[in-house]
Amino acid sequence: GVDLDYWPKLEANHGVVGAVLRDLDRDCLLIYVDEDLADADHRRNFYRMTVAEELAHVVLHADVIKQVVTIDDFRQLQQHKMWYEAERNAKRFAAALLMPPEELLRESNRIYRELVRIAGYGNVEAIKKHLCSQAARLFEVSPKSMSFRLTEWPMRVSVKVEEAMDARLETLF
Repeated sequence: GVDLDYWPKLEANHGVVGAVLRDLDRDCLLIYVDEDLADADHRRNFYRMTVAEELAHVVLHADVIKQVVTIDDFRQLQQHKMWYEAERNAKRFAAALLMPPEELLRESNRIYRELVRIAGYGNVEAIKKHLCSQAARLFEVSPKSMSFRLTEWPMRVSVKVEEAMDARLETLF
């Protein structure tokens, strides 16, 4: 019951790069992404996060989203006092979709082992930075998105790196 489509100049004309609307004729939800974003290879990570975030809104906020029929409805929804919380939850859900916990922990451990084997235990900040960069490339997300994912609960990989390096451990767990 969810389709993906592109909307020319969505961001330029409406100030959003993604939106979810209900198509009354087909009785389905449509995730729209700005066409320019979808065509930009250099913004692939941002495109993937945008689609995942809009899908998260469908899953987490279905009852509200089903009432959104026009782009003006969507923009009005963004003005609601609870939108910040809904948006934050959608971003976290999107992060979990694109960077699943078990896989991210496994890959973080693998990357960490390689880094300390090469660089040793002397520079924890450099290890965290390189781990974040390599994991971001692997999961096809921005370094900023990966950084949030690695520091937030329940992942807390950054804390695990600090603890492992302090104890001079070859693995995170």
